[in-house]
Amino acid sequence: MFKLLVKYSIEKGIKLIIDENDIEKMISEKYYLCKLRNISEINSKFIELIYFYKNKNIIKVIFSRNSYFLKKFNEINENERIENEIESMIKESEKERRAKEKIKKENELKKKEWEDERKKKEK
Repeated sequence: MFKLLVKYSIEKGIKLIIDENDIEKMISEKYYLCKLRNISEINSKFIELIYFYKNKNIIKVIFSRNSYFLKKFNEINENERIENEIESMIKESEKERRAKEKIKKENELKKKEWEDERKKKEK
């Protein structure tokens, strides 16, 4: 549903605004359509979508004073940073492994060449 709303806003050139204060107010007033008891019960996938669209400058988020969204966004950002570091380390270790394999193959070829030369000299 949220994705459809975002798609519609993009098509119409409207920037959606998500006000965390309004969300907290609806939850605290026990709005009849809202089944949440606390803002922290919002599905993490939904928060990730908000984060994604906010970073793409498709929506605007107004944070509350003690913002749950901002805390979650910082966690997501930190997790992405860690994932990027891990990917970088994996790529680097893969490069090192390939370089070692290349050196090993070169050494094996040199060894074989030396053995072949030695055998030729012995004949």
